[in-house]
Amino acid sequence: MSRSQLIEFVDGTSSEDRIFLQAYLEHVARASDAEYGRDLDHRLEAMRAGEEVNLEDVRKLHEALASQGL
Repeated sequence: MSRSQLIEFVDGTSSEDRIFLQAYLEHVARASDAEYGRDLDHRLEAMRAGEEVNLEDVRKLHEALASQGL
């Protein structure tokens, strides 16, 4: 797929799909970064250990994202 085809495809997607695509591309760009890998490992272990996010933190995150139009 050419760059112009990618641009055309992205321009035709929803905001939600573009947000997902942005996050995915950032992940792919950092996938070979050892520090990023360690951070992902740490987060996974924290989840496995039962660390949770409380409702208030989720609401704050949602409000911050919504204020940015995300």
